[in-house]
Amino acid sequence: MVEVIVVGAGLSGLAAADALTRLGTEVLVLEARARVGGDIRTVEVGDFLFETGPWAVRADDPQFDELVRGLDMAQRMVRSDARAARWYALKDDTLWPVPRSAAEFLRSPLLSLRGRLRALAEPVLVGREELEAQGHEPDLREFLVRRLGDEAGALYAELLARRAHGAPAEVLGTESAFPTLVRGAEGRLGVVGGLLSGDGTTRDDVVSFHGGLSALVDALARSLGRHLSTSSPVAELQRGAGGWRVTLESGEALSAGQIVLALPAATAYPLLAMCAPERLEIDELRDVQHERITNVHLGLDGVALLPGRGIVTVPSDARGASALLGAVFHSNIFPGRAPSGTVAVSCSYRAEDVAAHEYAALPERALRDLVHAIVPGRAVSPRGIVASFVRTFDVPRLGVGHAARMERLIQRMQRALPGLHLTGSYLGGIEVASRVMHARGTAALVHGGGRPNPLGPRRRSAAKPEDRSR
Repeated sequence: MVEVIVVGAGLSGLAAADALTRLGTEVLVLEARARVGGDIRTVEVGDFLFETGPWAVRADDPQFDELVRGLDMAQRMVRSDARAARWYALKDDTLWPVPRSAAEFLRSPLLSLRGRLRALAEPVLVGREELEAQGHEPDLREFLVRRLGDEAGALYAELLARRAHGAPAEVLGTESAFPTLVRGAEGRLGVVGGLLSGDGTTRDDVVSFHGGLSALVDALARSLGRHLSTSSPVAELQRGAGGWRVTLESGEALSAGQIVLALPAATAYPLLAMCAPERLEIDELRDVQHERITNVHLGLDGVALLPGRGIVTVPSDARGASALLGAVFHSNIFPGRAPSGTVAVSCSYRAEDVAAHEYAALPERALRDLVHAIVPGRAVSPRGIVASFVRTFDVPRLGVGHAARMERLIQRMQRALPGLHLTGSYLGGIEVASRVMHARGTAALVHGGGRPNPLGPRRRSAAKPEDRSR
């Protein structure tokens, strides 16, 4: 019998187990697959490095920095190139720099003069938002239109939603998906101040590690040592008088005082359903929706990138508009991602928009979309593709009311199933730093034996709003 069993060795499970171990708690981590890290994985294709999921972490996050220092990984951290801080918006087949200051915003052709002035007047025209008093959570578009006006609100809603979640702005809850955006609205400069100051959703610096983000999960796995068991899928979860009983698919039975399910919602649901009393409603967990995103990773020769972080497309009603969600210029951001004279890029699509295409044809399509965005009308040669691979993955859709539904579920679980805890990107947020923060908050809850809502650490944090870097 151990004190705590953590089920799942993705980033959330590893971070929770690391925190518990450092608090002196005996932990065993069970992972169904042969490798750890979940959706965090760095892949080497030839001499190119690609991230299959999250590709960076916002800089100077206190919880993440503490985790890195504890693993003695600070010397392996690499900070983004300051010259690659800008995003570009692809709007109506034209590429525009996304403004990074009030002065740039006033001159930007992305919006009409009237739209720019209305957005900059937000701190004067719009009073403090009290979302709870209004009785509902607005979607991201509704929230930003109310704050910034019709034109700027609609534009920035789509830029943020597509860059961070790959989803339409109207399906994302503002508090659920961008909690710090709501808190920033209450500040002296409002939402527009955060968007244009570099202190918020356009924060300049992100970090990774030499060798990619896999270095982080590998360090966590090494630190846990014998307390981590891979290829150990859980078949059954039962609650008993003395704690919890976990049965593996191999038939081996284990006991623990407390359990942390650090799994995707769809995987956690059947395990929770096994031990939930009939009166406990857990449908919120089963009903968590996802966006399926297909990333096409390209190593390119003979393609010159813009001096920035990447591209985000703005939806257009024009027929034949590109299905490209955006592109990240990895070799601009971090050293060592591509050989000299070449570039590393990842292009993102909704899976439903590329389902009719064979994966083998997607690299050429992505190259055409990328070059068309950068240099419209330029001929494209597929010979420029030196390396490529395609991966489809799921991103939790943090829709309107999601945070409130999860909070109610956690509260019911605390009453009906004490000692069983949840953590993961569908609770703490999809960004890497947010996952670490929620996992460490859950570990503190487990270690302390208290009953506060594990959602609390994320909702009270002063962390920056989420980015596609996650």
